[in-house]
Amino acid sequence: MKITTELLCVAFTLAAALCACEQPVAGNDPDTGNNGKVDPPPVVVPREDFDATRTPHKNVTFFTFTATWCGPCYTWKNFLKPVETEFEDTLINLNFYTSSTGDNRGGSHPAVASDVTDDFITQFGEGGIFRVNNFPTAIAEISEYVGRYGLVPMYTDAMESYAEWIEYPAKAAIRVDSAIKNGRVEAAVTIGAAVADSYRIAVLLVEDNVVCVQSGYGEGYNHTDVVRQKATDSVFGDELGALAVGETATKNYGFDIATGYIPENLSIVAYVLSMNDAEKWAISNSMKAPANGFTDFKYKKQ
Repeated sequence: MKITTELLCVAFTLAAALCACEQPVAGNDPDTGNNGKVDPPPVVVPREDFDATRTPHKNVTFFTFTATWCGPCYTWKNFLKPVETEFEDTLINLNFYTSSTGDNRGGSHPAVASDVTDDFITQFGEGGIFRVNNFPTAIAEISEYVGRYGLVPMYTDAMESYAEWIEYPAKAAIRVDSAIKNGRVEAAVTIGAAVADSYRIAVLLVEDNVVCVQSGYGEGYNHTDVVRQKATDSVFGDELGALAVGETATKNYGFDIATGYIPENLSIVAYVLSMNDAEKWAISNSMKAPANGFTDFKYKKQ
């Protein structure tokens, strides 16, 4: 993997340019509660049956905790862009913006603010695994820090973290069938097990092309992969239980389309978790699908 001189220059610039953005501590722990409304499934067009003889396509998932008042967050976005561009087919970066009232700086701009962010920060902190008290903070696969401002280098860690996690084969593939009707997004999420294991599934509603202010840029910044809502109470999602090789499991979720959301900019992000080598729940794979469409099982190119 090549890291260009220009990109390294951006990384060195970060150390001299950024100012600390700190937040109260926060949390983590599995919970099978479901916060999203479970609706009858949308009309599911017959798709490709899961093929357990093939290796599932792998997406690496970053959780970036950010805020519109945070200047260093803008710098992080800038040097993450080439990573996202180079690996757009295998990297999903979810942006969690502080809520409008969730911190002592008055919160993020209402156009991107979300209570989901404050809830996930609390869950991570309660679990004692990740402390999101500096912005930006980025976490890979709910397994390790990609970076924490002032504590962990950001850009080089993003490249190295991606390179590490993409090498871990996905244990399961994900299919998403979703539809927008009557002011709601309704989604059927199916997991196909390539490895016999116990699994959990979490589902988020995200929005692209949300234009508002960003410190370090000013007005008119285009925010992408903005986390809007969660369908499960826990960051670790719903329990699916043990699946044998080739077995599939489907769960149905629903989201109300709030005022201000632009339906054509909405997507479903589903991530599946399994136990890692340290016997902790971690993301094994993820999938992003249009809110009014579908994404079938994907497999690694041979």
